[in-house]
Amino acid sequence: METESIIQEITQGVNIWEMVRQEINRFGKRLIEGLLRQELLCHLGRRAYERIPHSHNSLNGYYRRNLGDKLLSLQGIRVPRLRRGGYRFRTLHRYRRRTTGFDRMIMQGYFLGLSTRHVSCFFYRQLKDSVSPGVVSSLLRELDEEHRHWKHRPLRDYPYLVVDGLWVKVKVGGRKQKRVVLFALGMREDFKGEILAFRIAEGETEENWTGFLASLYQRGVKSPLLVIHDGCQAIERGREFVYLHSRSQRCCFHKISNIQLHLQDRKNRRQMLRDAAHIYRAQTKEEAYRRVAAFYHRWHASEPRAVTNFLQDIEHSLSYFHLPLKQPQHRSKLKTVNKLESFFRTLRRRMDNIGTFENIESLERHLFALIMINKTKKDTPYMLFTQNS
Repeated sequence: METESIIQEITQGVNIWEMVRQEINRFGKRLIEGLLRQELLCHLGRRAYERIPHSHNSLNGYYRRNLGDKLLSLQGIRVPRLRRGGYRFRTLHRYRRRTTGFDRMIMQGYFLGLSTRHVSCFFYRQLKDSVSPGVVSSLLRELDEEHRHWKHRPLRDYPYLVVDGLWVKVKVGGRKQKRVVLFALGMREDFKGEILAFRIAEGETEENWTGFLASLYQRGVKSPLLVIHDGCQAIERGREFVYLHSRSQRCCFHKISNIQLHLQDRKNRRQMLRDAAHIYRAQTKEEAYRRVAAFYHRWHASEPRAVTNFLQDIEHSLSYFHLPLKQPQHRSKLKTVNKLESFFRTLRRRMDNIGTFENIESLERHLFALIMINKTKKDTPYMLFTQNS
């Protein structure tokens, strides 16, 4: 009979998925209420409706609480209480109105581009559960605590270290200014990367890069085989101070791109870039240097300034040949800072929506959240917050 009434409602235009959602919510509410009651009875050491003579405690009604989750919006859950004393439930955490999974959804929506107002509207339409801007602010404070733990965590020693800087706009003292974010990415033996740390600085100076690399050394990155960077002299001098025995690998993409800044005849641009890229497709170091010699003989007469600039420190862009790899084809992953640049593209898409950050704290918070979201996409889910769901 119940099935027939449901079919009649469907034929009359009732939204079947809304009915399913309501039934799931009702079932979830009954399940939680049953678990809460059973947990409290176990605490008292009795079965349901059992009377124990001379007992000093018993159930004493209930109070109601709402609970939001990724899939459910449970309104008016009946939480049983004791006649004497209190009890902390394991099923339902104290003062919690949302599960951790729901909190993560709110934060990801905010950091992926939704404003606090849009976050509130979105979750109300989807789950009929209101999320005020104050909720987002409280979650941000929890995220700040997680960030403090993250930036002081010990690190393992990575064989490959990729470093680069990203310029952003931020308000300092009420005025818009540019700041550079120094990033470090560690690559394991299987060439999978992980953002190790970041630091906001006023510029890419030798002092800033040396301090940043020294902090990585103190936290556990002691002796990388290769430090990969874009050719910034401040990074190179910082590497010489902190990682003197690690080889320097200059990004070959930046090396090739710099040719076009020193051309005398723009008509030579395409062919010169092709010839330069041909060098880095060599399979051995000897073959690479033969191609360097061929590049010089072809272009030094017509483009002396571009050739001189390109051949300066050319050996630093070929350092990957000195590493004994079991599979030489993996050298392509050590030639450039592409691992870090791909993450920068994700950051730029988000930052284009923001424009200028209100302060340094807001910038740090967004960077950390996007690092965690990016990690969640690539690896196993990362818990943004320490509380259990």
